[in-house]
Amino acid sequence: MNIEDKKMYSEVYSILNLLGEEYINKIPKKIINFVRKNRMNTYTPKYSFEEDLDKQNIKKDSLALIALLNFKYWTENEKEKREIYSLLKK
Repeated sequence: MNIEDKKMYSEVYSILNLLGEEYINKIPKKIINFVRKNRMNTYTPKYSFEEDLDKQNIKKDSLALIALLNFKYWTENEKEKREIYSLLKK
């Protein structure tokens, strides 16, 4: 795995930790373990709820993976799922 991919998984891991156990527990353990195993241990970005993620120097691939996790595991309302799906298609 290349360094950029490892950085992406580090960013996703940091965001998941920021979101907390409620969100982490909704994702299959296999996926969480994959992110944890493939992250770069020496790169630990810090994020805040105070500012939008896209303004916190996060990679587009990391945002895309978080969006996918949101769509697949965190969105429970079908109407909201359709709206997110429409956005993801664009």
